[in-house]
Amino acid sequence: MPELSFSKSESIAELAKALAKAQGEMEAAKKDSANPFFNSHYADLASVRDAIREPFAKNGLAVAQIPASVATDGTVRLSTMLMHASGEWIAGDLTMKAIKNDPQAIGSCLTYARRYALSAITGVATEDDDAEGATGRGATQAAPKPAPKPAQPASSPSQPNDNGVVTVEGRIGNYTPQQGNKPGKFVVETVDGHCTEVGYWKPEMVQGIEQGGLFRVTYAKKVSKQGRAYNDLIKPIELIEEEVSE
Repeated sequence: MPELSFSKSESIAELAKALAKAQGEMEAAKKDSANPFFNSHYADLASVRDAIREPFAKNGLAVAQIPASVATDGTVRLSTMLMHASGEWIAGDLTMKAIKNDPQAIGSCLTYARRYALSAITGVATEDDDAEGATGRGATQAAPKPAPKPAQPASSPSQPNDNGVVTVEGRIGNYTPQQGNKPGKFVVETVDGHCTEVGYWKPEMVQGIEQGGLFRVTYAKKVSKQGRAYNDLIKPIELIEEEVSE
């Protein structure tokens, strides 16, 4: 479970005034990144920073985020400090554990922590806040799910429903090899923290994937016969920059 801690300067009177003004000027962070696992959209770290940049600069506010520690089991602690030109400050530590103990998973965990800690300490909201979806009070009601269809034998991916092809550069994690009639898959994380799951059917398309480093990944957005959206690797991954061991 994530753990939280909080501290502040002796007085935060000036900081509170400035933060109130900045929050009055802030707009909601744009949900412009896709979550392929839940077929939804969310505001990534860059969107949250864009929402606060100008209001904070105008009111003498700044935020610093520092990875305070990384334990051997993949647990990371992120320190976030909100500062005012007067010297007043408030700070909080967020501790959480990466899903895997490797550099890619820890990097993803830190990006995730930075996004949520930044939103929390600045008070910035995202459009169509996630709490509304969680409680079923969203502005629009989700369409009822169709009755499940009988299981179909596994088959190769269906043809793309459009010509949408995407090329991204990032680090690869959560790699699962292709087995029998089940496709392999991996998650590519771009430098801005956007994570996308990509599937593949030919092992030769992902040669060198376990070596680490920065890769170029080209995939097509497709829809299966059952109506499920997925991303299909259409070109072999390209190594751009090798992982360097110190």
